[in-house]
Amino acid sequence: MSAISSRHKDKLGEAVNFFSKFINCKPKLSNTVEVQLHLATIEEKSVSCGLEADYLPTLVDVAACGHLAQKWSLRLVKALIPKTTVPESAVMKAVSWMCTNKPPIAVQVGFILLMFLNHLQTIYHLFTSRLCG
Repeated sequence: MSAISSRHKDKLGEAVNFFSKFINCKPKLSNTVEVQLHLATIEEKSVSCGLEADYLPTLVDVAACGHLAQKWSLRLVKALIPKTTVPESAVMKAVSWMCTNKPPIAVQVGFILLMFLNHLQTIYHLFTSRLCG
């Protein structure tokens, strides 16, 4: 792995860890430069070639827990583009959150699309070939 991709992966891990700290917190995250930078890091990596499967379950929790403003949750859900496939644990978390009816409808629709990525090859290839091809 090159030094550049290693550094980029470290930034992504740091961004995911930053958001994961707020999954079980009561207060919503405020609009800070740090939140915006970490979200931009996740979006950038997602668009460039997809996210590692290990990060998806945590990011599903972050998007659904209600501690982000809805606009940030939506941006995060849009960035849940997997590098290869969506892990079963991410699908199970998305279904569990939808059963609580806690995430907004727009976030739930994003989760449904995420779950279909593994099963609808046309959509999956459209995302991956357009973003990484």
